[in-house]
Amino acid sequence: MFKTLPITPAYMKAFVTLICLVLAAGLWIFKTKSENLEAEVKKLKNSATQEKELQQELDALKKEYEAFKFQRRTGMIGKKFPSLLLADVTELKNIEVRTVNAAMLTVMHESGVRRIRLADVNNLEVKWEAVWTPAEAQAEEDRIAKKDGMAAEQHRRTVEETLQRQKNADAFTNIQQAEYLRKRELDAIDTRLNQIQLRLSQLQQEYYRASNNSNYTYYSGPKIKANGPVLTRIQNEINALQSERQNLILRRINHL
Repeated sequence: MFKTLPITPAYMKAFVTLICLVLAAGLWIFKTKSENLEAEVKKLKNSATQEKELQQELDALKKEYEAFKFQRRTGMIGKKFPSLLLADVTELKNIEVRTVNAAMLTVMHESGVRRIRLADVNNLEVKWEAVWTPAEAQAEEDRIAKKDGMAAEQHRRTVEETLQRQKNADAFTNIQQAEYLRKRELDAIDTRLNQIQLRLSQLQQEYYRASNNSNYTYYSGPKIKANGPVLTRIQNEINALQSERQNLILRRINHL
C-alpha cells in the first residue's frame, strides 16, 4: 500500500513552482513559434512585393521595347536601297520601303510592288533596322496567316450566301414564271372550252333541224333541207369537238 505523504507548505510551494515552470516553458515555445511564423509571413510579403515590383519593371521594359520597335520600323518607311538580295538569289533593284512589321516588308522596286518575308532577306542591315527576330517573326506570320484564313473563309461564306440568294431569287422567279404560264394555259383552256360549248350548241341545233327531228323543241326556226352527208358532217364535227373538250378537261385537271 502507498503511503500518503503529508501536505506541507513546502510541498505546496514546490508543486506551484513546478506548475509555473511548465506554463512558462509552454509560453516560451508558443512565443518562439509565433515569432517564426511572423518572420515567414514578413518574408513572403517582401517576396510578393519584390515580385510585383519586378513585374512592373518588366511591363515597363516591354512597353519601352515595343515603342522602340515601332519607332525603328516606322523610321524605315520611305527608306531607299540600291538593291535587295533575297534568299532565292532574286535581286530587286531601286528599293523603297512602303510598310514594315515584325515579319514582312512591302517594297516598291523597278518592276512593281512586292511583299517579302524578312526571313528571306539576305541584308543584315534591313533586318537590323526592322528589329527582326525569328520568334517574333514566326508569331506575326502565324497571326497574318490566321487573319488571311479568316478573311478567306468570310469571303467564301459571302460568295456562298450571294449565290444562294441568287439561286433562291431565280427559283422564286421560275416559280412565278411557271405560275404565270399555268394560269395562262388554264385561261386558254377555259376560253377554248367555252368556244366548244357554244359550237356544240349550234351544231346540235343544226343536226336536229337537218334531221327533221320532231322531238327537238329548242329551235323553232325553219327546217334545213339536209341529206346523209350533211348529217354525217355535223355528227363528225360534234364528235371531234366532244373529244377535244374531254382532252381539254383532262389537261385542266392536270394543271390544278
